Amino acid sequence: MDIRSRTKIAFVVERYALDEVGESGRRTRAMAAAMASRGHDVTVLTTCAREPDRWENGYADGKSSLEGINVVRFRLTASKNEWLSRPAKMLAPHHPAAGRFWSKSLGPNCAGFRRYLEHLGYLFDAVFFTGAWGYLVTEGVPRVRNAVLCPPPIEDPSHRAGHADSLFRAVRAVAVATPEDKVRLREETGCTWPCPTYLTGAGPDPMPTQSLRMKRMRLVDGHYLLHVGHFGPATQKLVEAFRFFREAHAGTRLEDDTGERMSVGDVRLVLAGDDRFPHAPEEGILSLGPVDDHARSVLLHRALAVVHPDPTNRLPTALLAAWTEGRPALVHAGCGALAPVLDHVGSEYVYESAPTFAASAASLLSSRGPRRVYGARSSELARRAFSSAKLADSIESCVRGVLGRAKGQVLSIDSSV
Repeated sequence: MDIRSRTKIAFVVERYALDEVGESGRRTRAMAAAMASRGHDVTVLTTCAREPDRWENGYADGKSSLEGINVVRFRLTASKNEWLSRPAKMLAPHHPAAGRFWSKSLGPNCAGFRRYLEHLGYLFDAVFFTGAWGYLVTEGVPRVRNAVLCPPPIEDPSHRAGHADSLFRAVRAVAVATPEDKVRLREETGCTWPCPTYLTGAGPDPMPTQSLRMKRMRLVDGHYLLHVGHFGPATQKLVEAFRFFREAHAGTRLEDDTGERMSVGDVRLVLAGDDRFPHAPEEGILSLGPVDDHARSVLLHRALAVVHPDPTNRLPTALLAAWTEGRPALVHAGCGALAPVLDHVGSEYVYESAPTFAASAASLLSSRGPRRVYGARSSELARRAFSSAKLADSIESCVRGVLGRAKGQVLSIDSSV
């Protein structure tokens, strides 16, 4: 690339690792990888936290490299005013000061992060804050030249605090995945913002190329549906829906990817990414805990289909990665941003409840022919609509805008799909 267009950018997120399955971390990886592939100088500023919702140091602090991207980790430190976080949370929607105080107590507290930006924050052309609006955002935004709020397309209670208005006044731009997310963000925060808004779109997070060794690996024997993500209410409902599927279609004959006949009892549900998932082998439910990229890739390519059960996660990078790899999927209804793809590849594989999940799963698994067609269609459309190249183009437009080299605007979503 032209050295004059090369920029030094940073992404700020709570967790960043090869075994991270949270949407913020995975989306940040997709964005960082897309920009690094264009020759930009990319740094990720994150914490030493390893497990979701547990602010404990699990990684070594300091500088490292991950997939050719600079990563700087900061140790978690205890908050001195944690006892005031509860009343501050109650007052946050009503008073900006309470909102700012509560946000500092939300998520990881890292004194080293603040000191780092005080000394080196001015070096970055643009800094994208891609996580929750907690300590890292509240302390980081005032300490960099060109801050960009870039919330992931998921429901986040941190947006409803009273400090949103002050954040919007302090940043140079807001970057959202879709135009619908701009509307949702305004509804969640209850305010508009004076800075430009950019549309980034979304892209699949990096997946390792299947090596000969990986193709021979078998982490799970037999036939299975795969879900990789965090534990939560959506997963609990998925488990219940899978049990209903086994009961309602106990006598239904299915076909695996080699053309062999199988029964519903031969199909298992594999849950990976979080050690809190339920584990019930006698009911066909297997919990594998956290998995890294290589294990996730092996599981993905051997699964009959993947499942996206959380409608609050509107553009999940893990699902986009599965679609890009040509894997069919069962998707929970309510993901409006995915509608253009679903309408073209198979809306019959969208479910709303346990009975509709059972019917969709039985239809998807009944024959390998339609399943392969579904996978091929989803791969073609996902590569066109959610490519890393498109993601990089959009982020570069945002960076040029905050540097004063382009006019900021919301770009129209690609209507070609």
